[in-house]
Amino acid sequence: MNTGDIPPDFLKRLGRAARGIGAVALGIVAARPFDELRALLVQRQQDGTYPLFCQRDVVSRTDPERWLPGCRSVWVAAFAYAPPGAITSRRRPDQQGPRGRLAAYALPEEYHRHLHRRLRWLARWAARHSGRRRADFRVFVDTGPPVERDLWRRAGAGWIGKNTCAYAPGAGSWIVLGVVATRLPLPEGAVPLPWERDLGTAPPVPVDPCRECDRCIRACPTGALAPYRMQPERCIAQLSQRRGALSEAERASLVHWLFGCDLCQMACPYNQEAQAPLAFGAGAALRPVRGTSPEVPLVDILTMEPPAFRAGLGRGAVAWRGLSHLQRNAAYAAGVRLRRHAAARPASERASGTGAGERSTYRALVEALARLAASHPSPLVREASAWALAAPRPPARWADRRAASLCRTRPSAATSPPASARPDR
Repeated sequence: MNTGDIPPDFLKRLGRAARGIGAVALGIVAARPFDELRALLVQRQQDGTYPLFCQRDVVSRTDPERWLPGCRSVWVAAFAYAPPGAITSRRRPDQQGPRGRLAAYALPEEYHRHLHRRLRWLARWAARHSGRRRADFRVFVDTGPPVERDLWRRAGAGWIGKNTCAYAPGAGSWIVLGVVATRLPLPEGAVPLPWERDLGTAPPVPVDPCRECDRCIRACPTGALAPYRMQPERCIAQLSQRRGALSEAERASLVHWLFGCDLCQMACPYNQEAQAPLAFGAGAALRPVRGTSPEVPLVDILTMEPPAFRAGLGRGAVAWRGLSHLQRNAAYAAGVRLRRHAAARPASERASGTGAGERSTYRALVEALARLAASHPSPLVREASAWALAAPRPPARWADRRAASLCRTRPSAATSPPASARPDR
């Protein structure tokens, strides 16, 4: 690529500008058709491992000329978000009972919009400081055709782990990626960022980061992972975001996950505080919305009204699916909890009941499910709630009569949604 008209210190200044907008790493790939990636994507479509939420047109996904006519270089920037271990979970005294979990990336304020704005600023800055009159570029953040992780690997600014996540030195896989396609010709490779203030020295990209380690693979409870491969139909994160009604086995596999999953990331040595200080400290550009936490009582989700959702969790990535989808998953989690609770207690104990605290906890859960099963506008939420209520559970006297009636009956065909039904937002 001819980059002779680019100022000699341009990349150094670009790195400073990228760090200034919160990026923890930046890499550049020369624009060209990625033929080997195209063949890989076709193979994954054929063997059923193609990602659930990605565009199906593999030609568009592998040719930067389709993204921006005249594209000369593609930039990939990583921004860190706070991991679960860096988020303080404030539990109120009244927050009792079974809890659901959300992936840490879902808690910051909707990052797509914020990263779009930051990357547009970076592209305009680059055009201005490289002597260009026009800033010709397109920005993609989890949208559009680019295969971000493949571009990340090609740029050399980080690596891909056995859990298929993208990693950045000093931040682990607690990152989200943004892509800029531009007509500005720049050399391929990692762009140096100034680390003196944050770390003292620039963290290196490991030569063979995973080696023989398989902690992420062993941490996945559904067996969705193999080294550098993931089966989308078994991945908890993918299932939690899939529309429609899930099968009985899929509901059970979610356990308490309401949106996303962090298990394979939490197991990785590169994701601990000592190895990922940029994510655990002030280097994380994406912080949770105030008042949100990775753990939340299921009753709070089941009884949440749209205004409360929009003021809290709805400001993050969960907005992509909406409150009804989150309540569907909370009902699944409640049903799993009720089934496990009943199976773990001896029959004599189930007959006699337990203490007042536990009775109160499950009474509130069952009553919330009963209200949703009876009157929620989404057929998916009604069906999921009725399914949860049909589980063996603590004595019926813990709930009101309507809940007890629903618990004694299986969901009818009238409450089961068609396969094509979409939850209300």
